[in-house]
Amino acid sequence: MKDLLPFKQVSHHCVEVRQGGGIISLGGILLFGAGVLVTLAAVGIVPLENLEEMFYDGWPSMLLTGAICFAVGGCLAFGREWTTIDVSCGSLTRQWGLLIPMKTTNRSLRTYHSVVIRLDPGDSDTRDMFSVVLKSRSGSNDLMLYYSNKYGEARARAAFLAKFLRLPLKEGGTGEESVTLPDELEDSFQDRIGRGEVRHEKMA
Repeated sequence: MKDLLPFKQVSHHCVEVRQGGGIISLGGILLFGAGVLVTLAAVGIVPLENLEEMFYDGWPSMLLTGAICFAVGGCLAFGREWTTIDVSCGSLTRQWGLLIPMKTTNRSLRTYHSVVIRLDPGDSDTRDMFSVVLKSRSGSNDLMLYYSNKYGEARARAAFLAKFLRLPLKEGGTGEESVTLPDELEDSFQDRIGRGEVRHEKMA
């Protein structure tokens, strides 16, 4: 299979999904730096003219603002999430941390029965988003692994994941959803319609 970032097939039986970094990390670094600067100014280490006039009660407000920017910026700049899907042992491992894993949870792949492309409608100010979701049997442990405002990008990654896991791919948003079996994922939607192979299910 060809890798489709953030999905990366590291072995015949293992796929990794890494989230964090990039543009979000850059924004986090800027916010983190602002938090450090305001905090240092609040304790008098860095003198900044007219800075206190921006805060209604002087240094306490500055210190609180600096701490919030420091914490949020640090999470955005250094926060990472790793998801490892291993079909050889039927496990899905999720890890969170600041540059390195600090917390780990494990689930069985038997928890999931399909890969779904979910439409999250936007409004007048935001675009529609397409999410790639591992659908759980209980409905309470669904796992979103990717989202994009471009359907083609979401569909390519959903097909990658469905084929790797040998799970059906479900997509749709009008009350019915089409279902594509793993062996049919190489065929185009039009080809499958022509052969009468497109299945529909009522959406829950």
